[in-house]
Amino acid sequence: MSDVNPEALAEAALRKLNDGDPREARKLLLEATEAAPDRPDLLNALGVVHLQLGEPELALPLIQASIGRCEEML
Repeated sequence: MSDVNPEALAEAALRKLNDGDPREARKLLLEATEAAPDRPDLLNALGVVHLQLGEPELALPLIQASIGRCEEML
């Protein structure tokens, strides 16, 4: 079992975004999504970071996957 805490990583990523460091936020969110790949909130957040970094081609599949996970949860 992994000691990675996706929630703590997501919170740290949000702090990095608020500090104006989307590249570090992306790094943290990549680690979080590796630990919890089915969490739509993490997938969406990573997609938004990619948009902020001017990488829409990377953002779109993540945001679509996020929506798909939400639909599965209904």
